[in-house]
Amino acid sequence: MPLFFLPWIAEPFTQAKWIALYFCAGLAGLYVTLQRKLVICNPASALLGITVAFYLVSLIANYHSLNTLFLLRALASMALILFYGQFFSSQAWPQKMLLVLLACGSLGVFHEDLFRCGISYLDLPMDLFGNLNMSSEYYGYFALVCLFLGYHSGNKLYKLWSTVGALNALALISVHQTRSVFVALFSSILFFFFFQFYRKMSRKTLTVVCMAAILIGLLAIPSLNLIDSPILNRFNFAANNRKTVSTRVRWIMWNNTLELIKDNPLGVGFQEFGFSYMNYRHKIMADPEAGENMIPFSPHNTFLDIASEYGIGFSLLLFFMGGVIFFKSTLRLIREDDLNGILFSCSSLVYFFVLSLFAFPLENAWSYSLVLFCLVHLVCQSYPMRSVDITRPKAILLGLLTFAIITLAICFTITKYVERHASKDLELSQTMCSIFPSEWRVCLNAAQTLVFDTKFDSASTELTKILVRQPHNFIAEKLLAYTLFKLNNSVEACKYVIKYDSYFENGHSLTAARRDLCK
Repeated sequence: MPLFFLPWIAEPFTQAKWIALYFCAGLAGLYVTLQRKLVICNPASALLGITVAFYLVSLIANYHSLNTLFLLRALASMALILFYGQFFSSQAWPQKMLLVLLACGSLGVFHEDLFRCGISYLDLPMDLFGNLNMSSEYYGYFALVCLFLGYHSGNKLYKLWSTVGALNALALISVHQTRSVFVALFSSILFFFFFQFYRKMSRKTLTVVCMAAILIGLLAIPSLNLIDSPILNRFNFAANNRKTVSTRVRWIMWNNTLELIKDNPLGVGFQEFGFSYMNYRHKIMADPEAGENMIPFSPHNTFLDIASEYGIGFSLLLFFMGGVIFFKSTLRLIREDDLNGILFSCSSLVYFFVLSLFAFPLENAWSYSLVLFCLVHLVCQSYPMRSVDITRPKAILLGLLTFAIITLAICFTITKYVERHASKDLELSQTMCSIFPSEWRVCLNAAQTLVFDTKFDSASTELTKILVRQPHNFIAEKLLAYTLFKLNNSVEACKYVIKYDSYFENGHSLTAARRDLCK
């Protein structure tokens, strides 16, 4: 719900959602502190500790210092994990949480209906989700919630609500033509179908699941361009050519990213894929979508994204941990009968796993939180857990954790507000840049303001700091080259011009006059 009030603060792509998540994590930490109880699960805690340790080693190896934004995300994750453990120990799953997900999902799905009818003027899905693909990811999971709740609930109102919501979500996904969501949702339903069949599915259930799978398959045919039919093409609201090109571009990005991983086995650093990829955009095949005016911040594959930013070792450890939890939970589904909550969590992970092969759902705060939610639920159900009272020292520690999250969340919100609405405020931009140096746009705004004020020495210093943290930030390099020319330092300026040429060859916006000086 906080998403509806945040788009005006920050860019709509993902930042508004992360701001909402950080404040929710702070409230979760406060709740656990006041409850004075902790849920402990030793095997999962050990795996989590090893993963976090490797995470920090990988981060320090790439940054030489702790990244503030990473610290905020790590603290938020810890608070959410503690809260989820407390939630599952109260036996509130799955009915109550499914109703919460149904209500929240309905806000987004039905609001787009109002927007398309001209009743609402909030630019949905751009303001809330970032783009059509991200909104489709949200709607796909909402459809899964509707299917599960509609099947298991005995309340006729909930069944009707779930049926209407699922059909509405599928219609919107079809309009958006997001093929990866169709594939992920279809895979998740097949997983659900298999275990219901294993548990002697009734004829009624078999009919419902088969009809849902057939409906999704029919809706997916036009978007996948599997059959060239004039009738089916009427339901294809997106250009076939664009979808074909998109498939090819992803294949190109995956191959080029594998080369980046090969050369950087320890990773390039947290959120550093975009600029680092520029050196590899022509490595195997030419990427037509990566250029001076378009920075790809993900290879459209979550697994490659994690391996490229955090390193091969961390990604293997993370997948091993997730795989152990998932397969141990799946074995429980095979051996036992009444495990609806585990079945839903496993189906959810199948959805996100398949989606991650073609997209980057973990760049969305809502899916990041839901994946944590499902993993913690499976851990709590698959391993022994116990509840312990929080002593005063632990309560103080949790209080400090909560204070740190809320403080950093406030600073991050101010940073994104300054970046979007006060870009020419030099003092504010410099202050927020010092707190969140990874948010390079606010740092670049400070440098640009100095250039406009003809303070070229100070601008050069600010830009050099950006390039120390992000050696491949070609936007900062371009501005630094201009600044150095103004300072009559042509030798150093030409180094950056030549480097810029290596990124974009002859097709870029540096003036011919500047480039001629460096020949």
